[in-house]
Amino acid sequence: MDSKWFVPIGPQNHGRPLFCLPYAGGGSTLFRGWGERLSFDTVAVELPGRCRRFGEPSARSMDAIVEPLLEALRPHVERPFALFGHSLGGLIAFELAHRCHDRFGREPDHVVIAAIPPPPHEPPPPVPRQGGEAALARRLRFAGGTPPDALANEELMRILAPRLDADFEVVDTYRPQRERKLACPLTVVGGDADPVAPPDSLNAWRDETSGPFRRLVMPGGHFFTTSQEPALLEALEDMLSAEERRAWA
Repeated sequence: MDSKWFVPIGPQNHGRPLFCLPYAGGGSTLFRGWGERLSFDTVAVELPGRCRRFGEPSARSMDAIVEPLLEALRPHVERPFALFGHSLGGLIAFELAHRCHDRFGREPDHVVIAAIPPPPHEPPPPVPRQGGEAALARRLRFAGGTPPDALANEELMRILAPRLDADFEVVDTYRPQRERKLACPLTVVGGDADPVAPPDSLNAWRDETSGPFRRLVMPGGHFFTTSQEPALLEALEDMLSAEERRAWA
């Protein structure tokens, strides 16, 4: 895992890797501690513009993220692997799974998507992005989870704004360009009080795979992955271990 895209989290026992993708504005530190609780090789995906890649410009399109990430993933697709993504990370995981099939002839053994409805397939409206830091603050306030004093901190928002704006542009403009469904197991997880991805909105992910589908709802809002981290990791361990047992049966 010598690529700048990957940050190993916890012990790496050369088992099946679980690649974890963060929500908008987030970095590899979101998954600190996961590797100690999971029996898989937990690997955080470090997107440009954050943590140890802070000096790089943030990507503003799905292609700009997935194409180089796909090449970094190439050495690791010969053995079973799984993807987990939260919000923006969920969309990246979904697109990455499709391109793994197109490029390498195989999909992940499991894709887990949290806190995001499936993307629309029609072209995005040609409306220029506008609103600046005030619009970003409104979007963060709607999602919840960001302390009010952070939103009111002009200096902090000025630092975070370019990264957040780039990440939200990826979310807003991403449209899948294929008719084929995934064939791998797909699990979607949401918070029962998430305004961004209400539980009912997650049902539409069922149409994105011909493989097994599962929806799991936990207490909490858009960032339930923090408040419900022990329960989430227990669920991940159970579902991925069961998948591994079936693969070797």
